[in-house]
Formats: sequence, C-alpha cells, structure tokens
Amino acid sequence: MLLKLPLLPSRNGLVSRLCLIGWMSFVSSTVGAKSPLIIAHRGASGYLPEHTLAAKAAAHAMGADFLEQDLVLSKDNVAVVLHDIYLDTITDVASKFPDRKRTDGRYYALDFTLAELKQLTVSERFNPKTGLAVFSNRFPVRQGAFQITTFEEELQLIQGLNRSTGKQVGIYPEIKAPAWHRREGRDLSKVVLAVLDRYGYRTKNDAVYLQCFEFAETRRLRNELGYAGRLLQLLGSGANNDDLRSPSGLQKIAQVADGIGPALSDLAVGQTNGAYQVTDLVARAHALKLAVHPYTVRADDLPKYARSLDDLHRILLVEAKVDGVFTDFPDRTAAFVRAMATNVSQHPTLPLLLAHAHNDYQHARPLLDALDAGFCSVEADIWLMDGQLLVAHDRKDVTPERTLQSLYLEPLRERIRANGGRVFREVPTVTLMIDVKSKAATTYAVLREVLANYRDVLTEFTGTNTTPRALTAILSGNRPFEIVATESVRYVALDGRLADLDTKVSPHLFPLISDNWQQQFNWRGRGSFPEHERIKLQQLVKRAHEQGCRVRFWGVPDEPAGWHELNSAGVDVIGTDDLSGLAKFLTSTE
Repeated sequence: MLLKLPLLPSRNGLVSRLCLIGWMSFVSSTVGAKSPLIIAHRGASGYLPEHTLAAKAAAHAMGADFLEQDLVLSKDNVAVVLHDIYLDTITDVASKFPDRKRTDGRYYALDFTLAELKQLTVSERFNPKTGLAVFSNRFPVRQGAFQITTFEEELQLIQGLNRSTGKQVGIYPEIKAPAWHRREGRDLSKVVLAVLDRYGYRTKNDAVYLQCFEFAETRRLRNELGYAGRLLQLLGSGANNDDLRSPSGLQKIAQVADGIGPALSDLAVGQTNGAYQVTDLVARAHALKLAVHPYTVRADDLPKYARSLDDLHRILLVEAKVDGVFTDFPDRTAAFVRAMATNVSQHPTLPLLLAHAHNDYQHARPLLDALDAGFCSVEADIWLMDGQLLVAHDRKDVTPERTLQSLYLEPLRERIRANGGRVFREVPTVTLMIDVKSKAATTYAVLREVLANYRDVLTEFTGTNTTPRALTAILSGNRPFEIVATESVRYVALDGRLADLDTKVSPHLFPLISDNWQQQFNWRGRGSFPEHERIKLQQLVKRAHEQGCRVRFWGVPDEPAGWHELNSAGVDVIGTDDLSGLAKFLTSTE
C-alpha cells in the first residue's frame, strides 16, 4: 500500500491500521474544545501603564475575554483600581505628598481620599528606590497624564465599550489584602460586592470572576457574604498556599470556588535548555471541576524553559490544558488562541510524506491548499525587490503584498505554535523549498536575516550536525554555495544536483538532491517506462540514499504513470501541480 503516514523511520516503512486509528482518534478528541479565556492582566499592561483606562480600552480592542481589576480602598472608602496597597511604585505621590508616608517609608492608598488620589499621575511601574522601570522596554516611566481610576469608572468604561462594539468582555476583580484592610478597620469585600451588585454582576451567569489570594476571604465571600458569582482562589507562596495545592486543599477550594489561579511555576518546571515537565496540578483541579487560570504570561519575563512567548502559550494551552491565562500581552495571546481555533486538528488531514507542491504560490490559496491536501513540502519562488522577498514565478508578476513572510513563514509559524510545535502533529518536520530567482548572493543576504527571525521553528544546520525543527528550509535555484557552505550556523540547507554526489556531499549541506528529469531520462509518460531507464533511476536513488540524501526530480510527467515510477523507485519527494490528483494517488493506490 502506498499510504504514507507520519513518523516513518524510512521512506518505505508501513504503519498499521491501529496507528492510523489512534492518530485520527486523537485529532477528533480535540474538536469542539472550549476556547481558553484571555484575561488581560492589569489591562494591556505590556504596552501601557497598568490599570489605567487606556490600558483597559486597549485590551478590550485586542480581543481579551476578561479585564482584570485589582482593588484597594481609599480613605473615604471608595474602591480604586491599584495592584498594591502602596502608591509609590506607580505614581508621583512622593513628590506631591512627601509628608504622607508611614513609618515604614511607604505611601498607602488608604491614607488618601479619592480627591487626593486623583491629583496623582500614574506611571509605568518603577522601583521607588532607584526610579528605574521594572520592565525597561515598556511604556516610558513618568510619561503621559494617566490617573488612578475607581472601580465604578472602569465598569462604566467596559460596559460602554461592550455596548458600542457589540462585544461581551467580562471583568475579573481581585480583593487585595482583605485581612490587612480589616485590621485597618475597613471591609473591602463588602464595598466591592455592593459595586458589583449595582452594575449587575451577581451570579455565575454574569461575565465576572472574583478572585482573592486569601482562602479565608474566599470562603467568607461565599458562605458569610453570600456572593453567588464565580470565585477563583489564587495560589501564592507560603505554607498556607502550599496546603491549598495538596489534594485535600483543592477539595476545600472546590467546596466554595469555581477555579484556581496558580503561578506559572506551579504548572511546569524546567531548565534553560528548553527541557521541562508539566505538573499534574491542572489534571487534579479538573477532576474537581475547577477551572485553571494561571498568572502571568509576559513576553519580557519568560520562564527559563520557554524559548519564546508562543512556546509558553503552547506549553500552557496545549500541553498543560489550562482554561485561560492572565497575560500582559492580550493581543499576542489572542492571536495564538485564534490559531488554535483554526488548528489542523479540527480539519483532519492525512499527512503525505512524499507530496511536494511545485510552484505552490500559483494555487488559489498558497500554502493552505497544499496543507489541506496533506502535502509535507511546498515550493516558493522568490525575487529580491526593494529589500523585500517577493513570491512569483516571473519578475513581472511580483506584487508588494505577496512576501515570503506573509504567504509562508508567518502562517507556518502560527500553525506550528498552535499545533503542539509541528505543522502536522505526527510529522517531525515539513519542507519549505525556496527557489531563488534573483541574484544569489544579494538575495541570500536578505533571506538569511529573514530566516533568523524564525529560528524558533526552523531546522538548524552546522557543518557536521542537523537539529531538526518543525520547518526545514531548503534553498534551490540560484544558490550561493560558497557563502552557505562556510557558515557555522544556518537555518537553510541547499538543494543539490546529481553531479554533487560525485563530491561526496554532506547531507547537512545537501539533504536533498534534485535534478531535471528531462535531462536524465527520455521517457515522457507515453507507453511503458524503458527498463534500462528504470534501472538507472533506481541506481541514482540508491546512490543518493547511501550518502544520506533524499531525492527529487522536476519535469517528471505530472500524472499517475510518472508518480508510479517515482514511487516504485524509492524517490523521496514527488512534485506536482495537481494537488488533489497526487493526494488521491498516494492515499488510494495499491
């Protein structure tokens, strides 16, 4: 049978029906899964000062499902949106009210009326001792005219935006330091619940999660204060929270709350080399019907085991299977979730290891048509024009919007990130063949820089080693052999020719040997394939395989007769312009 399934150690390996059934069962089990929630942590705080109305409006527009509000009280008992009970890390309080600090040197929101708080200018978070930004590449410290907002002001903004945009973005308030507030003679929870009630956030059917780190307060909210909406127990550090992570602790939480909010470190542990292990916390929480919303996803503060932001997204959303994430970058998390929603797992396709889409960009949907047909190799011709790598067969056909990045590299990386780190879940790598039409050296100089931006998904080559990743780029056409061959690390290999086999080529430089069928063989698809040419083809394939190289021909009769001869001889890559025809041949021919 000519059915080519993933994870074959050799080209002619066969896979049992049981393997196919298992793979398809895994695919079908992912269909219809509930989309994870995007919780904007303090708003779009990766871009604008935290908890400002600007940060919340931006997050609303970026596709967040919920916007977070950390809540503390003012001196006149108004709930205001601040992450801390202190003011000196995000405002100019020290210069405007220098004599209002307590004996510990800190300025407390509870010591200021709302009118006084409104006199302060909110800044990007900074260290009050050094004045330096906590995140150096975010919004500039002490720039802008941002204000502290009340809980009610923010609810009015969100409900107004929901009305004007037609969205239904929820709220995610946190009761901050409730025990401390009560020691100061205040009851923050009662104030917050009264505001929630006024604005219609009362039940589990309403778009609200109420969260708290202190379990005693979470239990009080439910049992004593009678809150009927959804509650989430945050898990911090310390002995009490360690107990909450235990089986008995989770059971206690499940009696009063609807979910847990663990730190990222509770869900995966690992090393800087990318090795990590997902813990069993999510599985244990799900067994008790508790949702899991971890904190905090930050592009500029990744766990040491995550190689990129979307690597972290994949670990949390795909592997750990959390139900939502708190993120400083809601737009980037939303993009990942959208990609998950259009994941190949919801459109099961059998990967075809031999199938190569020749001149793929000429199809109605470049790349997508080939992937939908199961092709594991696609070809893009590129021209260097005004510093851009433009995709077209002829120079006269280039258009500025059809770049290598927009047609291939970006959608491939998005799919890889959303699909468990691969284009097809069960295929370790697929091939992007880049056929250079313009001058070799100048085009490659630009291409090299472009590919470096995708090194998280691209196979890496050295002179003596290949580190496979989800996407392998192979350079064809005008190839700058001398330049590529001398690079110590690169993200592209070369498409060799049959003549290169005489030089004992390295498969780390020439993993693929391609040549023009019509210069090697006289058969054009009519009548039987001459036996002497069949033997020659088999010998060429054997010779390439002995040197560790795969084999491809272009200009082959693009029909079942030609495909049959290539397949029978052990050719590794079969190119075609007829996607559906080759797909049908490979999946149905005995």
